[in-house]
Amino acid sequence: MQPASFEIRYDGSNYTITRLHDGQSLYTGATLPATFQGLTLTGTLNAGERVVVRPFPAQGGTLAVALTDPRAVAAAQADPTSATGSGPADNVNMLALSSLQTTKTLYADASGIPTATFQTAWASAVAELGTLARSVKTEATASKALVDQVQATRDSYAGVNLDEEAANLIQFQQAYQAASKTMQIAQKLFDEVLAIAQ
Repeated sequence: MQPASFEIRYDGSNYTITRLHDGQSLYTGATLPATFQGLTLTGTLNAGERVVVRPFPAQGGTLAVALTDPRAVAAAQADPTSATGSGPADNVNMLALSSLQTTKTLYADASGIPTATFQTAWASAVAELGTLARSVKTEATASKALVDQVQATRDSYAGVNLDEEAANLIQFQQAYQAASKTMQIAQKLFDEVLAIAQ
């Protein structure tokens, strides 16, 4: 079974099964398939109904340590108290457990045959997660660049450049001081002219 979630929709005449993480349509037909991606599907939907199937969301929370004493692990296939089997030191169960690393038990294909080991499935999941994280980071960087560009364009039309405004204030202050000085000189000259006229 693929480690993914699926949406099943019924429009009144056809069922559609879509994989949620990439939106790929995996099945369309008048009836539901009996098995799909290792899941057994039963029942019917009313027109317009949809069902989301999430086979894996709680799996991590169900893991727990059942044994704390290594002597309690049933490594041997045989019961040491019986006369059958090869005895308590054959380690058949431990060998079978260790072979899970290289045995294909996951990702069944269309015919139901597993195509991946735990190791390859983990590597694939990590690679996909890394790719998605990198894609999100790239999109975030591109979005920030676009926002910065839009803000710069807006500021070029309507924004205030503080350096330019400060330079303009100094220029206006100097013009005001020059005009004030001119008025003082004009007043003094006018007073002198009046004094001469008397």
